[in-house]
Amino acid sequence: AGVALSNLPSSQPPCAPGHAMASAPLERPYMAADSRLMLQLLPLKADGVDSPKCVSLLLDGAFWTAVLTTANAALGAGVLAYPFAFRNAGLAGGALLLLLLAALSFVSLAFLVQARARLADRGHAQLAAYGEVVRAGCGGVAASCVEVLVLLYAFGACWGYLVLLADVLTPLLNPLLDSLLHASLSNFAARTVIMAACTVICALLCLLRRISALRYSSALAVLAVLFLVVMLVNDSIRSPCRVGACADETGLEGWCTRAQLVEDDARALKRCDGTTDGVQAWPQDSSNLFRSLPLIAFALQCHIQGASVYSEMPERVRTPRVWTSVAFAAIAIVFCLYMPTGLAGYAKFGVQTQGDILTNFNVKDSLADLARGCIATAALCAFPMQHYPGRIIIHKIFLTVSKSPAGTEMSMRFIVVEALAFCLAVLALSVSAGDSLSAIFQLVGAICGGTVIFSVPGVLAMRTAESRLTRGVGLLLLLVGGFIAVAGSYVTLVQMGA
Repeated sequence: AGVALSNLPSSQPPCAPGHAMASAPLERPYMAADSRLMLQLLPLKADGVDSPKCVSLLLDGAFWTAVLTTANAALGAGVLAYPFAFRNAGLAGGALLLLLLAALSFVSLAFLVQARARLADRGHAQLAAYGEVVRAGCGGVAASCVEVLVLLYAFGACWGYLVLLADVLTPLLNPLLDSLLHASLSNFAARTVIMAACTVICALLCLLRRISALRYSSALAVLAVLFLVVMLVNDSIRSPCRVGACADETGLEGWCTRAQLVEDDARALKRCDGTTDGVQAWPQDSSNLFRSLPLIAFALQCHIQGASVYSEMPERVRTPRVWTSVAFAAIAIVFCLYMPTGLAGYAKFGVQTQGDILTNFNVKDSLADLARGCIATAALCAFPMQHYPGRIIIHKIFLTVSKSPAGTEMSMRFIVVEALAFCLAVLALSVSAGDSLSAIFQLVGAICGGTVIFSVPGVLAMRTAESRLTRGVGLLLLLVGGFIAVAGSYVTLVQMGA
């Protein structure tokens, strides 16, 4: 906070963050139309003399707009699968894995914009999207491959969000649908109706032209996820999972004794999962560890939107140094929400922790129902955020097919038609394909997440940076992303096949 811009004259004295050194009336206003305060120290005119004024980064609206928009790109349905990821990796293993991947995610997010800045200095234009940065840094073939992954990631993430909306809203709205239609709908019919209604809302949100227009919904999404975290932590403290006493609200037992296993077999019950594992500190085998990797990686993805968020920041504050603060704050918010969710969810329900943690709660639980509503709100806010980079790629394909000049601005007709077509395609897939939330996020996180979060920023750092240390860290990111993609995809596909 309050780091001086590089163009400040060295003769000007430093000032502490959040304190102004110039008290004289200013000749020109320093507040831009799209921000209430400035992000950094800016040279201002006071009585005809240059005089610095220091405004804290933490008090700046433009800074928090960028932070919350970036954080919202990561938040959403992925938080519900974090307790399941910790179930696979163990309490200590999951915590260490999240800490490591969050740190690497911050580094790769910073590297992405640093590479963009270096490429812009070398004369490359049109770097407002993730794929455009890759095209400038790695060439057209690599950019085309990455754009395919980004499009698949956007489609898969929106698929997951629509499935999540059906998961959390069906228990709440099914009685209302039955009363309105004067008939009892099957679970499949109720889910289809709810997903169709949510698709309409998502399509309307996808009509927004700029990603910064989602800044208010971004703050709402963070608050919605925060409520879920508070509820889970409160429940895990009040009634933690213990040996022989770890039942969830649906009757599943998360830490069975041998006597309970015998009773389960004798009475043909399905309370236990057939083991006495309960809550473990470390993963039971390597396959469980590999299964947790893509789940944790998926929920850290905000890199695809990062280039767009950076491009829409006010020009006076659009610097890599400011972006590093944005990236750190966004990842810190996400980390502080994900860590207690994973720990508390697994500590509450043990080995019976589900891929969607809310399915462990009864629909008659008022707090859980409120949490369902909050998560539905977060998913509705996250859907257009994940769709946005996909729309950029689809528009580029449209310009190529229609032989229109490159860089042509999106027309409102294109935005409307593309939003309808994209949302209807996601709805069709959600209705016809599988609806396991954790399986969707595992597959999408493995195939696309490891690549776009770690590998691609690592390659960009290796190709554009001059520092040997930066290139070395870039190589580490490349290897981590490749490992997640290969190991996570293999384990997930084997699990889905079984």
